[in-house]
Amino acid sequence: MSKKAIISFILAGIFFYFLSILQISFFPFINVFIFKINLPLVVAALVCFIEEPKKLIGVYSAFWAGFFADTMFFSNFFGIATSSAILSAFLIKII
Repeated sequence: MSKKAIISFILAGIFFYFLSILQISFFPFINVFIFKINLPLVVAALVCFIEEPKKLIGVYSAFWAGFFADTMFFSNFFGIATSSAILSAFLIKII
């Protein structure tokens, strides 16, 4: 990995950490119709849709969003949200 890729990976991690903290502290009380918003996963999907298909920032975002979803939101099986977020990011990139 290049130096630029490592820095973008770390910055994405810091950004999604704060989004996850915001999700835990503030967004459990906000519903859209009857659904609860998962802010880190929504932002990761938007990053994947917006950026160019050859760049990997969307995959980094999906990794961090899934990782923090596994550690902070889900309790049964570790890695399910991470792997599904990364798979979704690659599918978005292909389409």
